[in-house]
Amino acid sequence: MTTRSRPRSPTPCRRSSRRLASRHSQGPSIRPKRRTSRRSSPRWLPSNGASSPVEFPSKVGANNVNGIFSCGDWFPNSNASGNQDFIKAYTAKYGGDAFGIDSTSAEAYAVGQLIQAVATKTGSIDNQTIINTLHSGTWPTVEGNLSWDQYGMPQGSDMLVEWIDQKLTPVYPADVALHAPVSPKPNWGG
Repeated sequence: MTTRSRPRSPTPCRRSSRRLASRHSQGPSIRPKRRTSRRSSPRWLPSNGASSPVEFPSKVGANNVNGIFSCGDWFPNSNASGNQDFIKAYTAKYGGDAFGIDSTSAEAYAVGQLIQAVATKTGSIDNQTIINTLHSGTWPTVEGNLSWDQYGMPQGSDMLVEWIDQKLTPVYPADVALHAPVSPKPNWGG
């Protein structure tokens, strides 16, 4: 005798994925906000969304950001190629200061630098030329020197950043760190 099982309803999966997506997109600001309302102050608080100097402080309160860690790939004090030109152009167009620039803007600028470098070197910007060219060297950008292996795997690493004095500051690796990690995390600001 063969038993046929009925396929599961897709609803729980959809509901779960909606809930996960919702938690993922709001998680970086909800966790610190909940902790401040409970007057709970952990020794360490890593958060993947805390790397936005524009949105994160407005979501959790500017006095509550210090001591929170995140990952990052760009910071205003970097000596990377073209970084000061990027900051000058960005602040001239959008206002503010270097510490208010979101790293996604630096990432987009770095893409422009890469495409410009490939076009200058090869006289072409078709996809295969871009891929082959980028896999064959090291490329200076506002995010540092970028390179990829023959399979397209990025070479290098991100950095660990921490909110110190209400600014994202690199704390690791040592060659880019501008401050030692603050431990334990300061109490919430209120």
